[in-house]
Amino acid sequence: MRNFLLILLLLTTICPLCGQDNYWNCEDNLYSGNMFITAVICYNGEKQKNDDLELAAFYKDELRGSSRVKYEDGEYIVNLTVHSNGSAQITFKVYDHSIKEELSYESLTKVEFVTDNAIGSYYSPFTVNFEVITFNGEGVWSLKQNWLNSKMPDADGTDDIVIEGSATIPEGNNVFLKSVRINENGSLSIENGGVLKVKGSITNSGTEALILNDGGQIVQSNDNVAATFMKNIVNPESWSDHPKTGWQFISSPITDAATSDFESTTGDYDLYKFDGTQELQWINYKYHDDFEKRFIPGTGYIASYESQPTAMFEGNLNSATDYFEFAINNNLMSDWASFNLLGNPFTFNINWNNMLKDGMIDGYATINPNTGAYIYNTEGEIKVGEGFMVYAYAPNATLCYKTESLRKDQPCYVNVTVSNSKGSDNIIVRFGENDNAGFPKLDNINDEIANIYVRDNGKRYAIFNCDEDVEECPLYFDTKEMGSYTMSVNIKGQFDNLYLLDKVTGEKVNLLLENEYSFIANSTDANDRFVLYKADKTENDECFAYINEGRLMIDGVSGDAQINIYDLLGRDLGLQCYDMNVGISIESLPKGIYIIRLVDNKRVKTQKILF
Repeated sequence: MRNFLLILLLLTTICPLCGQDNYWNCEDNLYSGNMFITAVICYNGEKQKNDDLELAAFYKDELRGSSRVKYEDGEYIVNLTVHSNGSAQITFKVYDHSIKEELSYESLTKVEFVTDNAIGSYYSPFTVNFEVITFNGEGVWSLKQNWLNSKMPDADGTDDIVIEGSATIPEGNNVFLKSVRINENGSLSIENGGVLKVKGSITNSGTEALILNDGGQIVQSNDNVAATFMKNIVNPESWSDHPKTGWQFISSPITDAATSDFESTTGDYDLYKFDGTQELQWINYKYHDDFEKRFIPGTGYIASYESQPTAMFEGNLNSATDYFEFAINNNLMSDWASFNLLGNPFTFNINWNNMLKDGMIDGYATINPNTGAYIYNTEGEIKVGEGFMVYAYAPNATLCYKTESLRKDQPCYVNVTVSNSKGSDNIIVRFGENDNAGFPKLDNINDEIANIYVRDNGKRYAIFNCDEDVEECPLYFDTKEMGSYTMSVNIKGQFDNLYLLDKVTGEKVNLLLENEYSFIANSTDANDRFVLYKADKTENDECFAYINEGRLMIDGVSGDAQINIYDLLGRDLGLQCYDMNVGISIESLPKGIYIIRLVDNKRVKTQKILF
């Protein structure tokens, strides 16, 4: 037994690479001749001190031998046996075991095979040199002068490159590489609108070497890529005077970024997570010791800075994957518990059409930091670093992301947005969806913004699902102040007819021809002011009102009715008719044009009349 252990010890001593598998393995028994090379590997003339490298000899595309680099007495040497049956011009390739990739570096060294020849020695090693595409300048990626020997990578993603300077991928630049190595003194910054796609690996020396700015994207596949993500934060005009703006949903594409990173260096800040199962759904980072110490991938947060314009997250990028399952809460007894604030976990934008939903409303809410209003969406991209709110309506609901699009047929929908100087609010009415009533309306952070919504069974909805055969849908509008408003309509899908009726003014808008409508609103308006309908059912041609001896008389009333008089600014004058046979006295009104609205159990009718 002692002799056996001694043999094992000797083998371990004389064969330091035992247990290290080669990437290339040559069938040396096919060749009769051998040549021996003792060499060092150089990139652009610089000796490589890396024992994870493997050098291979090739004749054309035929492998003729390979060997790993060994570290001996301060030298990184490779002892390579080359095999051949005769003369051959030998070229070289290199494999990096640290990233498990064959590198595309071009071999500048060629040797002629001579049987039993020995090239180089330990004290005077032969140099095998590779040309490496290298960024060694300062600034924009696409300028040739920033590249060694003006040689730039091709656009087909087949090149391995090295960065030794300070490179920037600006807006509009879509860079596709096989691999990228950022050396110790190099750096790479992806700006807003810039995209870096690496099908192999990214290797760098630390978080300061790779900067992903808000609006930029990185698509990569390897783990443990150190980076810094810079998230833009919209600041309110005044922290104390404008507490209803400057809020935004955020998420971190850095897997291990500390929540303490969000603490501002200038001015005050706030960071909350959402938990609908708690009595107080918003949990403040400052006042809860059990707040997570690191941002959770796939989770969203709501945040604000008083004056600091950028949040910085440091750590490792979340590696790209074709699947991600979000953590979802649901409680049929509580709407709050069914809301979930999620976040894009990746370093690239994700599309809502790529979400696989089970028991989830097909739609989500984001927030406008400039106004403090929620924005409701049924499609679109969720950018890197953005959070989004979703709603689960069934037990065990799931929401998953996949890289390929999962939605084939988008139901027809109408997105109605109402705006004034305070901000905008929107409602989406979707036809052909009947799995659930929809996405409940959230109260805007800024309560000065007017709301538009659908009411059904006592609930307000921001995304409302209708059966395809539904002909009309009332739109409720809560104005916050008298003034001018603009309604913008975006239609998706095919409609034979689609109209909007303003029940106050009687105006009818053909939405297939016009996508904007302006109106005056005041606090006395009925909040079910508008009707969205798919067939023309209004009656505005028949005259039903006339003047008789200073009184407004009404004809053709069916059952109980309501009569309102409006001026041309849309203001309800507060004059009502309780007896249709007596009419309404108009002696107190100045001469002019007025709008009369009749609502009875058959129809809504409007008429303009001159007093």
